[in-house]
Amino acid sequence: MVSSLEFDKEVLVVQPSKLPEKEQLTIIEIGLDDIDSASSFVSYLSEMYGFPKSSMWYDLRRLKEKGLVDFAAKGEKGKALRLTEKGIQIYKGFSAEKMKIINKFASKFIDEDSYSEY
Repeated sequence: MVSSLEFDKEVLVVQPSKLPEKEQLTIIEIGLDDIDSASSFVSYLSEMYGFPKSSMWYDLRRLKEKGLVDFAAKGEKGKALRLTEKGIQIYKGFSAEKMKIINKFASKFIDEDSYSEY
């Protein structure tokens, strides 16, 4: 069976909901944040959401293979982490779902005692 990603890479159309939730979150965070390097971004997500760095690197590589993000490979310099044109289209497709996805993951790490002070 040929996946929709392999069928025609020139007219790739992926519905945001077809991506795993963590990949959706990654695309949203890349779109919202101004973090240039992939390693800094991985550290940010690890600190923000408690994900293991190895898991985030795996997800970033998968998104790169799908043509949704681009970043410098090991030893390559000067290439910032960014959404590709296809990635930007996915990001735009999230619209109102963005905050729901972020809140779903963030709620796992909120200390309710400190949160109630606000």
